[in-house]
Amino acid sequence: MLALFAVGAQVVKASSTLGAAPDSVFRIWRNRLRIEYEAAALFAQLGKELAQHYGKHDEVVRLCEGAEEEELSHAKMCIEIIKYSGEAPAFNYTRKKIQLGPENLTSEQKILYTSLALSCVTETLSTALLTEMQNAAEPGLIKDTVHQILRDEVKHSRIGWAELNRCHQNQNLTWVQPYIPLMLKEALQADIQPMLTRQEAKDDLSAWGILSPLDASLIMENTITQIISPGLQRYGLKI
Repeated sequence: MLALFAVGAQVVKASSTLGAAPDSVFRIWRNRLRIEYEAAALFAQLGKELAQHYGKHDEVVRLCEGAEEEELSHAKMCIEIIKYSGEAPAFNYTRKKIQLGPENLTSEQKILYTSLALSCVTETLSTALLTEMQNAAEPGLIKDTVHQILRDEVKHSRIGWAELNRCHQNQNLTWVQPYIPLMLKEALQADIQPMLTRQEAKDDLSAWGILSPLDASLIMENTITQIISPGLQRYGLKI
């Protein structure tokens, strides 16, 4: 998921080793750990509700099940990084039922809403951000972790586009149009939400897989314009 790596800022010389990373780096990776758990639970619930409509052998259901496992794998990778802070958090995941989409929607509409918000928007943005993070990260644990997360996020973004394509063939999608700006707004706000003090924001944290707010904003704007918007337009939806 995206909300978290897009922080950091100006340029202050910093060691490229994890053992010398400032506390702010581990604070951000702890947040990433939380987000991976949340993503796993969301994909699990989405897969469960998709199975009720299309059966447990449906391809998109299987993709959701795989996504849950992969998000949990990401969580374990985050824990390995956090250990360098001197803390050794335990793997702590409990699958729980999650409300998908606004309460006023039908069950089918909630599935599409979540597929759009989680995969077409959030995971697509995450893929673009992770690509740049991988380029900037130091070789070793950080780069390897970002690389693996990136490989999986590409697959996770396809879940939403696959479900959108299926729904386009079977139902009128005009109802979802008013929700799209909010999906984008929430994804953007979550990703650039400050988690650093003003002083910490002067550090260059790119070696540890963290982008500056400016770089992240530009990447997301370009991704929305060049990938998400054209993708939605294929189904008669606009941003």
